[in-house]
Amino acid sequence: MPLRPPRLPGRIQLGAGMRDRLALRSLDDLVAAVRDGEAAALAELTAAAQHLGRTLAAIVATVNPSRLVLGGALGRLAPMIDGVRARVHGDVVDRVADGLQVEAGAWGEAAASRGLADLVVRRAYAPEAVDALVRA
Repeated sequence: MPLRPPRLPGRIQLGAGMRDRLALRSLDDLVAAVRDGEAAALAELTAAAQHLGRTLAAIVATVNPSRLVLGGALGRLAPMIDGVRARVHGDVVDRVADGLQVEAGAWGEAAASRGLADLVVRRAYAPEAVDALVRA
């Protein structure tokens, strides 16, 4: 199965006509446009960060984590991280926002694959799973 190039995430992917307005074909194009200071690309990214931040704020208000990590494609875009952080901190109560870290993941594009591999290994080699195999 051939690998597809990285696509634009979430609202950015679904944004009405953004690809046409900005002549983007991939996430790399968006990253380059933002780094080059293109106002239209930054405006689209800011809108996407606000939308994602609003959604994550509802989850944060419910789960109350101490850390929120945006990995994969989102971690490559500092304005996305900053926008999400500002929106989440602005939308949740202070006692939830205090100490909440919103940051980019260190694994980049491999985050989902590595996370899945870690989950599989933890389940396959969990003490209970090994004990069950030994008893069988």
